[in-house]
Amino acid sequence: MANSFGTGESLVKHDGLGADLIRFSKGEGVQNHTHPGHHILFVLSGNGYVVYAGKGHKLEPGICYFVQGNVDHAIKATEDLVMIAVGNEHYQVDSEQRMTPVAYREETPEELRV
Repeated sequence: MANSFGTGESLVKHDGLGADLIRFSKGEGVQNHTHPGHHILFVLSGNGYVVYAGKGHKLEPGICYFVQGNVDHAIKATEDLVMIAVGNEHYQVDSEQRMTPVAYREETPEELRV
């Protein structure tokens, strides 16, 4: 998957809306980044954190998390993590246009950085 340490598989894409199955191994994730479209993360298995605007929020099975477009965010798996990501203004998982890497905010804890 572009700009990350995970793997992704496209599930569906239509008129700019898409869904992907995303997997991260323990300790892996995706660096802090932005993109114009919104997306919703559905955690299927595993645990980790989404770092949203510099603050960590727990990800665990059953959690659904909304990520607003153009807000910096990152994901770090604390154990193998499997999610479905549904988003608008969607790009394929291997597209370099999918996200723009950005620096972490100063207040982001070191242990949540990828």
